Amino acid sequence: MSKVVTATFIFIVALVFFVILLFFIRKNFIEQKAVSFVSPISKQEITQEVNQEEGSSVLAEKAKLEVATLKSFTDLSLEGSATRSTEGEKFTLSIDATLPDLERDTFYQVWLVKSRYSASDFDYFAIGKLVKVGEKYNLEFSEEADYSQFKTVVITQEKVEDNTPEVHVLEGGF
Repeated sequence: MSKVVTATFIFIVALVFFVILLFFIRKNFIEQKAVSFVSPISKQEITQEVNQEEGSSVLAEKAKLEVATLKSFTDLSLEGSATRSTEGEKFTLSIDATLPDLERDTFYQVWLVKSRYSASDFDYFAIGKLVKVGEKYNLEFSEEADYSQFKTVVITQEKVEDNTPEVHVLEGGF
């Protein structure tokens, strides 16, 4: 009986070790994929490469441009992109989204969200309604403010214009 207990104990220890090892390997793999997916594209990096050939890096130092992909959790055909930049004190956000046409008396609202992982530092506000231009919906937002901590963009479908988000449609982060 002692040999069975010892063998069972060794088996359980080996199994636990194997599960922990798989957990860390998978976690490391997911973190590497997430970092490569969500890393913002810096206009500064792109402009510096172009300007090296032209001999100028003035534009690269003035503006910082980031791009985010907006995705739906429920309908994979819905997509969009958000581009934000800061130049001095000026914050600019551009949205371009492929979305279905809406019923009468409804609209798409764009929200900026701060720190979606921390309840103590959570904040959001609406920045405007999407406008249909051709086959896509767009929004251009610009303001003299520091919104660098608002790293998530959410698009909702709304019936009432208030400060309460309704139906979540797209989301993405910088």
